[in-house]
Parts: sequence; C-alpha cells; structure tokens
Amino acid sequence: MSSASTLPGNNIDLVMEGFRRLNYDFDGAPDRPASSISDFSIDRINIYKDDQNELKSGLLPLLRQQILTFLSALDPSALYEESDAHFEYILQIQSDLEDTLWDINSTVVGVRNLDSEDLSTNDHHLEVIKVFVLFTLEDKLNCIIFRYFGGFFGDCWHLSEELRLSEQDPSRSDRDIADEPVQLAELKAEALAWIERLIEYVNRSDWDLVQLVWRDSPMESINQLLSRVQILINPIGTTANNDEHFISGARREPALRLAQSVISLMKLSRLLFDKLSTGYRVNRRSSFTNMCSNQLELLSGLSVSVELKLAPLPHLVKLAIGPSEAIVGPEVVQLVEGLLNRFQPSLLLIVSYVIPIIPDTNGLSTHTYLTAWLTDWNNTLHVAANNVIKAAKSFESHLV
Repeated sequence: MSSASTLPGNNIDLVMEGFRRLNYDFDGAPDRPASSISDFSIDRINIYKDDQNELKSGLLPLLRQQILTFLSALDPSALYEESDAHFEYILQIQSDLEDTLWDINSTVVGVRNLDSEDLSTNDHHLEVIKVFVLFTLEDKLNCIIFRYFGGFFGDCWHLSEELRLSEQDPSRSDRDIADEPVQLAELKAEALAWIERLIEYVNRSDWDLVQLVWRDSPMESINQLLSRVQILINPIGTTANNDEHFISGARREPALRLAQSVISLMKLSRLLFDKLSTGYRVNRRSSFTNMCSNQLELLSGLSVSVELKLAPLPHLVKLAIGPSEAIVGPEVVQLVEGLLNRFQPSLLLIVSYVIPIIPDTNGLSTHTYLTAWLTDWNNTLHVAANNVIKAAKSFESHLV
C-alpha cells in the first residue's frame, strides 16, 4: 500500500469517537441493571429457558457475525481506499454492536434486589432461575462484555489512532499498515474465543456450570506448585554451593519424605478435578440436580479453596529444609486438616445429588463406578494427608 493514499480525517475522528464511547460504556461494571425476578412459577422458568435459547442460538451468534464484519471493515486497505460510505458503514456496525451487547445483557435476569441469601437455601426446584445459575451466568457475562469488550474497543481505538498517525507521518504508513492485519487477526481470534466461552455457559444445568467453573478456575497453578516442590528435591544440574534448595547429608531423607508426601497430596487433589470436571454430564431428562444454590456455591468454590490450602505448602517445605531449619509443622498440619475438611462436604454433595442423575454408559453402572472411585480416592487422600503430617512432625523431631 502506498503511503500516498489519503485517510479522511473527519471520518476517522468519528470512528475513533465511537470507539471511545464504546470503551467507556463497556469497560467496567454495567450501568444498566438487569431486570429482577419476582415470579418463580413454572411458566416463568419456561420463559427464561426460551430467553436462554435465544441468547445461545440468536444473540451470541449475531454478536460473533458482527465482530467478524466489524473487524473486516477495519482492514487498512478498506479504510484508505473506500469512500465516505465505508465510514458510515463502520459507524452503523458500532451502533449495531452496542445494541447487541445491551440486548445480551438484558436477557440475564438479575437477583440482586431479592433476598438471595434466603432464596439460595430453598431454590432447589427452580432450575434455570436458581440463584447460583443466575449469578454464575451474570458474572461470566459481565466479565466478558463489561471487561473484555471494553478493552476490545479500546484496542480498536488504538489501531485507528495508529492509522491516523500514519497518515500524518507518511514514513510510518507502510510499516503500520503491514502490522495492522496481524493485530486484527489477534483481536478476531481473542474475541471469538471469548464469545465461545460465553456460549458454553448459556443454557447449562447447575452441575454443568460447576464443571465449567472448575475448569476455568486457576487449577493450573497446582502444576506450578508441584514444580516448586519438585525442584527442592531434584539435585540434577545443581550443587550445594550454587543452589540454596539443594538437600544433602543427614537432613536429606526426612526432607525427601516431607517434600514427596506434599507432592502426592497435590497430585491427588488435582486428580479429583481432572476426573470430574470433564465428562460425566447429567441425564438430559433430569438436567438439574436437587441442590440449592448455597450447596452449589460450596461445590463450585471447591477448586479455588483447595488451591488456597495448597499454595503455602511449597514455601513451608522450603523453610523446613532450608538453612534456617524453621519449625513449620503446626502450619502444615493446619493446612492439611483444612484441606480435608473442605473436601468432605463437597464429596457428600457429589455422591448424594450428582452421581444419581449421571446416566450409565454402555450398560455399565456409572453410579457404582463413580461411587467406588470416589471412595478409593477419599481413602487415598486421607493416607496422603496423614503422610504429610507425619513427615512434617518427624522432620522437626530429626532437627531437634
């Protein structure tokens, strides 16, 4: 593209002003509150199901198509070559996008004006309008529409600003125009990925949402925690002189027991989420569980709670085996016991409410298999937890 091409100044200013407005409107919490539920009848549940179907099959696919059209219209060759009508076209797409985003927001029924604390203990029969289901979808929608898309429009503004600067400084044009298709492709890929994530959350059962929350929560950090412990006991390529974490001499055996027992506990914790967060969809004929929202909140929050219990352990192991030989047994015991106490009510909920409505597979009893698997896993978890506690105490006894 020759830098001699002209970008109409007034038109690009209008486009940039549109981006600024959209960035302001969608960067943060929504200014327009969602409507509130006052009717909890079967008819209202069916109406909301229809709304969710429209969101999944109508509004979100429309948003996807508008994003594709919008980014195509921002191609630099079109901006430099097309007539004023092209900029009017962009302004119209900006307006259409704004309307679609607000329409999506309005389909999510708000429960903020209700006494949701009381309702959340007695909404097991409300299916798609359980407090947990509404809050989860609303939180995901707000995260995407009022955080991601705010930034998306800000990025579009910056791209337009680059084009305007290129027009003012011809020496920049060829470079910036060459870079913009790459930036547009990145914006498109990210925007479509966010839309697909939102589609995943729409019209799902309560157990489906728990699985999605587990998958989207920072469970990957458990892998990082594992690596931090493993490096403490792996002397490959290190020496006592250049690696402060290297363990040698009489302290090595008890230190290895402590670190390895922590590694086993972390792997077992991760295994539960790996097992239950993929597959094991509930029976579509009885899509929703009989759990009320406070039980669902307890279950969905399990992954983050477990991560928080595990997170301090690598540092405590490092303190215990380091030069200071710190006494960390009481802290380790408290964390491990807290971890066990956090797992138990969630396991009970899974066995009582989720497993009974998961369909059998190929004539095999999924109920029997999962119940047995969870029992074995729970027993193994307690063994691993006791090993951590014993290792921490025995290591301190050795130090004394």
